[in-house]
Amino acid sequence: MLKVLELKRNDSVKESIEAFVQSNGWKRAIVTGALGSVVDVVVGNAKTMTIPPEVTYTQIAGPFEILAFCGEVTKQEDDSWFIHIHMAGSKTDATVFGGGMQKATVFKGLQVFLTEA
Repeated sequence: MLKVLELKRNDSVKESIEAFVQSNGWKRAIVTGALGSVVDVVVGNAKTMTIPPEVTYTQIAGPFEILAFCGEVTKQEDDSWFIHIHMAGSKTDATVFGGGMQKATVFKGLQVFLTEA
């Protein structure tokens, strides 16, 4: 069943998603999308063809409108959480950035759509 996580201004996106999945008693979730805007974004992108690749991190101050947002949340054997979300968004000048979300803070509001896997 699809559930909606409603985030408010200044919420940490990754921390909020982890808390939501835990509170629902899930061990794995699929993030199917999100609507809203974020600030203080950091995304990572592969820099080399090696496995694992070296990663380049890009900081985006914001505001940053979410255009695409999907991924997975998985409880690891050591009880830590692996949150792997790819996102794309646009800045005020319509420049689009994307990559693996490392960090993001809610600007005005954000709805994240998740389902148990």
